[in-house]
Amino acid sequence: MGTAGAAAPAQPRPKTPYQVSIYASATTVAVGQEIVFTGKVRPHGPQAHLGKVKLQVVHDPAVGFETSALDKPNRYGKYVIAWSATTPGTYQVRARIAAGRVHSQGFSDVLTVTVG
Repeated sequence: MGTAGAAAPAQPRPKTPYQVSIYASATTVAVGQEIVFTGKVRPHGPQAHLGKVKLQVVHDPAVGFETSALDKPNRYGKYVIAWSATTPGTYQVRARIAAGRVHSQGFSDVLTVTVG
């Protein structure tokens, strides 16, 4: 039998990434002062099977982003994470959520935080 007219095997559809927002209660603080990061993951709800949101911070540019804190989004996709630095400097901060069943991982915009 020939394969003329046979349909090509279906390619898996690429996963749509989660959308993650991030907001900071302050972007300039003293050493040890807490910053509260809030945001939202979309889509959300029970069908989204959300994992934990990771607050990622660049402490050392040679290493890159490292996870500093976690929070499980609520049923509306909202998260709240408190963080403080023990060393003065300028830090890059973002939120990340791992891939789920239907969506690929998502990253927020990167915020710059100055600790003095």
